This record gives sequence, C-alpha cells and structure tokens, in this order.
Amino acid sequence: MSTAAAVQILLMSAYEVGLGAVWTDGILFKEQEINEYVGLEGKKLVCAVPVGVPDETPRTPPRRTDRIKWMGFD
Repeated sequence: MSTAAAVQILLMSAYEVGLGAVWTDGILFKEQEINEYVGLEGKKLVCAVPVGVPDETPRTPPRRTDRIKWMGFD
C-alpha cells in the first residue's frame, strides 16, 4: 500500500506541474534487466511510472450513471 500511495503522489505531482504520467506494470517481464540498469539488483520491481510532456489533452469521458446503485437514498 505504501507503493500505491507513493505512486499516487508522484502522478498528482506530475499533473500539477503540467507533465503526463502513468502507472504501468507491463514491463515487469524485464524486471531483471531494469534492476541491473538502475543498480537495484535483488529488489522487487513493482511498477514503472513514465513521465513526460503530453502532446494532447484528452477529453474527460462522460459519467456512467447506469453503474450507480442508490441504496434507498433519493
């Protein structure tokens, strides 16, 4: 959970300064190579967070109200 909290703060901080970032675990098949490259042999790679300057601003998708169930509240 501490990793999730740290990554969340990193993602929000990147957004705050106008950068784009995304949590990804799709590169874990290269865990050993990445750990060797950054000098962290013997550690567990949990995720990677690429950060960069976005070239577009995607539109916010509409809310899906059909997925909300109200439990007796009007």
